[in-house]
Amino acid sequence: MDNLQIEESENVEEKIRAIFSTNYILKNFNESIKENYIKIFKIPVIEKLFSNSELMSSIKQFLENDLVISKTSRNSFMHRNTLIYRFKKLKKMIGLDLQRFNDAVIFNNIINIKKCLDEKNLVI
Repeated sequence: MDNLQIEESENVEEKIRAIFSTNYILKNFNESIKENYIKIFKIPVIEKLFSNSELMSSIKQFLENDLVISKTSRNSFMHRNTLIYRFKKLKKMIGLDLQRFNDAVIFNNIINIKKCLDEKNLVI
């Protein structure tokens, strides 16, 4: 959705989703901002985090299950203490506590931005 379509649209939800979508934001970043994100994803602890498929899978499932540990553990056939252990591991690695909404939002943005950068082959 471009600027003209946003102004013409009567649907507020559509406008919000368009303007605040990760793809829209990334498309409108300048090169220095993209470079900052690329640098972050090359930090060894971040590379290690994204290469840990079990941890990343647990995190993505938790985000998809609305930050509900019991729902996530049930859907992933994993004991809830295992999930809690993995989230503590994440907090120790990068300082974000996924059980806090704001930290979960930040990490969800990290995942989406990385995905977009990977699709554009900007992060190796």
